[in-house]
Amino acid sequence: MLLEVVNVTRIETTSEGAFGLSPELNSIVIGLVLVVLAIVILWKLKQFIINSVLGVIALFLLQFVGINIPINLVTIIIAAVLGLIGVGLMVLLTVLGFRF
Repeated sequence: MLLEVVNVTRIETTSEGAFGLSPELNSIVIGLVLVVLAIVILWKLKQFIINSVLGVIALFLLQFVGINIPINLVTIIIAAVLGLIGVGLMVLLTVLGFRF
């Protein structure tokens, strides 16, 4: 039997990750970016939920003040999505004579 010796060339790799950083430091940077992104998303979501709840509450409170905006699916969706600005727009449209 004849054995052949195969010359295997080794591919040289560098230990640099993305942005020229070491892989460990690269992982830390990516982790920190993801944490900051999650915090920003949760903060915006919290603001949206608070604004939506305030809009729906204001829609119901307007009934006691005397501004007669009917409570139906359309007005609740407008108040929930646009919040206090949506309720303000509905009040303005009601004063101008628009019916919901």
